[in-house]
Amino acid sequence: MSFFVFLYFSFLLFLFHPASSRQPLCHDGERSALLRFKESFSIKKSISLDPSAYCKTELWNLEEDSDCCSWDGVECNEDTGYVIELDLGSSCLYGPINSTSNLFNLVHLQWLSLADNGFNYSKIPSEIKNLSNLSHLNLSYSIFSGQIPSEILELSKLESLALDRNNGLELQQPGLESLVQKLTNLRVLDLGGVLNISSSLPHVLSLLTDLSSLNFLSLANCNLKGNISSSIHNLNNLVHLDLSGNNLQGQIPLEMLELSKQPLCHDGERSALLRFKESLSINKSASDPSAYSKTALWNLEEDSDCCLWDGVECNEDTGYVIKLGLGSSFLYGSINSTNTLFHLVHLQWLDLADNDFNDSKIPSGIKNLSNLSHLNLSWSVFFGQIPLEILELSKLESLDLSGYNRLELQQPGLESLIRKLTNLRVLNLGRVNISSSLPHVLTDLSSLNFLSLANCNLKGQIPSEILELSQLEYLDLSWNSDLQPGGLRSPVDKLTNLKWLHLDGINISSSISTSLGNLSSLTHLSLSGCNLQGTIQSSIGSFTKLVYLDISSNNFRGKLSSQTLSSVLGNLTRLNTLRLSYNNFSSGNSSSWSWIAKHTKLTQLSLSGVNLAG
Repeated sequence: MSFFVFLYFSFLLFLFHPASSRQPLCHDGERSALLRFKESFSIKKSISLDPSAYCKTELWNLEEDSDCCSWDGVECNEDTGYVIELDLGSSCLYGPINSTSNLFNLVHLQWLSLADNGFNYSKIPSEIKNLSNLSHLNLSYSIFSGQIPSEILELSKLESLALDRNNGLELQQPGLESLVQKLTNLRVLDLGGVLNISSSLPHVLSLLTDLSSLNFLSLANCNLKGNISSSIHNLNNLVHLDLSGNNLQGQIPLEMLELSKQPLCHDGERSALLRFKESLSINKSASDPSAYSKTALWNLEEDSDCCLWDGVECNEDTGYVIKLGLGSSFLYGSINSTNTLFHLVHLQWLDLADNDFNDSKIPSGIKNLSNLSHLNLSWSVFFGQIPLEILELSKLESLDLSGYNRLELQQPGLESLIRKLTNLRVLNLGRVNISSSLPHVLTDLSSLNFLSLANCNLKGQIPSEILELSQLEYLDLSWNSDLQPGGLRSPVDKLTNLKWLHLDGINISSSISTSLGNLSSLTHLSLSGCNLQGTIQSSIGSFTKLVYLDISSNNFRGKLSSQTLSSVLGNLTRLNTLRLSYNNFSSGNSSSWSWIAKHTKLTQLSLSGVNLAG
């Protein structure tokens, strides 16, 4: 189950980067700098340690109208259009980097992560100083080496600096003292594995007392020696301290035990979390085999700070629990309105996806969590009518009740949900039994950019109002056999941001590719089992950004000659998956396959049920 959860969240990370629907935000110079930065590396999938790593730069492209602010890993300022965040962590990038890199032309950057890549023992370039607006810099796990450059000390706005796990970095000239004196705004400092820090531990700790806002400090495996100084007592805001893997001596000072002072966690919420944990058992068949029990180390000790527990996040100022991420945690058992989960009234984000709640109904006590903006109960074996109380969560921006649940949305119905939850940006009700038509009030969800109503027993015509959802990037209405294409036969002029369109199993009968021709941003198009007839129209070739095309299980006919393939696929230069199975095609001749091998980037080609004999 967590595979689907992974796909869903991977898409969420992609779609929440803001993009203008008016003009591309992206500045030409920054777009060019990003493309040149991409081109300076090769892709090596084995170089990133995270098994979920993927190449975020793969779909960055050269088209003049391509908006770099919508590219994976890139975020721009909505007012100025300048790139302010670049997250290329775990992107399989491989190769050296130096001061001539175009990365350092992105002078408006505030947040940069290149963690978990392979920069082949490069030194950190001195031109890092150009990125003077950086507040967050993460170069961990990325095979850098040599002396940390003095220019990094010019990044005076840094609040978070992570250079850990490079196993070749040194901090001598400048040393730690200079770093601490210059970067006084640091809240997070991770130098784990940085060698030859030219200070003894007592001196290091006395220096760090100048960082009054520091709450995360790791100096693990830094070859530090000496006694732990009592001056650590002055780091009043420290929440995380890691000095492991050093040659330390003596006793732990009593002052160190006072660092925690009072746990952030409120006693009532700590108790509520523990009782929630105790109400459920751990069953390894309840989640994907690669999952783990996030609640396993939640414990009863009075001084245990629940804000540090796995899956729990608290507001730093108030100490209240605002986020609970227990997706794929092997949780098993029933849940009802008396559950202490619903005492966590400050929650803004709740994820219980990929667990097994044993056909529980979604409790009406959900209404207590009135601050929720994100709720994910997908693939967690819930049952019955979605409660009316869920409509009281007026702050919801993301709602996912999809997957292996036996849920219904009838009283209230889909129309009531849409009228009440008008802030939704993500709505995923895949496999929820709705058994109604699509309401015309869909236009009330003006911010919606992800909509999945797959396999929901929808009926009637797809309303033309769905074409008014100009922010929509993902639309899946597949496997609703009683749903008619309706409004989709009209020219689609306003869905210019749409990237994923899945209409599998809808009886379209005749081609709608002409009306879809304006969907210039489409990357995934799936029209399997739609009773499409005739020959493949060359107009499909107008979707030049497609990477996935599935038109299997239709009634297409004709010969797959090299001429036909050229007219349909000739412009689809990014296509990597093509499914043509179970149509009335004949295969043409060997030149067809030669054309595919020479002119496409296909990695998957499905021809099951096609007459390959010609």
